[in-house]
Amino acid sequence: MVLDFVFDLVQKVTRFRNRSDQRVRIVHPSHPHDDSWTGVTDTVVPDESHTSASIAERRYGPTPAPNRTEIREMHDCIVSMVTSAAVRRYKASIRDREDSHFVLPLRKELWQSFGPVERADGTRAERTPAHTKRVRLAITTCQKVLPVWERQIPQSDIAQRALQLAEQSLTGETDDKTVREAVNRFVTGVENTAGTTTAELNAQLVGWACCKMLSLALSDCYVGEKTVHDAALDDWDYSLYAAGAHAGGFPFNERAFQSDPDRLQEFWFWYVEQAHRIAE
Repeated sequence: MVLDFVFDLVQKVTRFRNRSDQRVRIVHPSHPHDDSWTGVTDTVVPDESHTSASIAERRYGPTPAPNRTEIREMHDCIVSMVTSAAVRRYKASIRDREDSHFVLPLRKELWQSFGPVERADGTRAERTPAHTKRVRLAITTCQKVLPVWERQIPQSDIAQRALQLAEQSLTGETDDKTVREAVNRFVTGVENTAGTTTAELNAQLVGWACCKMLSLALSDCYVGEKTVHDAALDDWDYSLYAAGAHAGGFPFNERAFQSDPDRLQEFWFWYVEQAHRIAE
């Protein structure tokens, strides 16, 4: 896999280099009809250029410097290749697990791949491009499982209002105080929606995912090291709740509320692909 990645990178860099290396044929004035370089543009140069120009310039002409568009294309190309390699690695990890779970250390790696987590005063997330991408991924994830909530808890619009507020947070149409107060109300509301059937309890996970999504918009994601007391546990972030809602439970649960491995793999594959699209 690593060799394939390196080979692809070399190939793409070579193509960019060749595109910038616009070669022209140099014809000495004493041999204007020399056609030994058939297919290359003829350029007649004065005698003095044979002494003042470099050998490369005399033979090929000056190589134009890459413009800003080419530099951006090269950057995007490399970013795409790196993230594509990460997606393949994440999928392999999910596929190799019996429970098809995308474990927390790899999820944290994915979140950090957007850029560093930066906070003002230790709590409020800095509105950086990396933070925006993480929030966008959270919104997209909660939207995916929203139908689960709508089918089982149609009497409540908490999930819908949370998604709307998250969008407003990204566009600056609301402030942190409003979001924080809404999270407190939504948490109480989700607690009050607890049903009695497995389907209703599963749908409640969508509500928790939406609350965690808003917390992410406020404070960004958790990427620190876990302590010895919770090293064996997963982190209760929006993606885990959404995965549980999609797959019918969690991989570490038993019996009726244990996730279906096929559904869980389907969800996590979708998740890492969405992250790749957002990263680009």
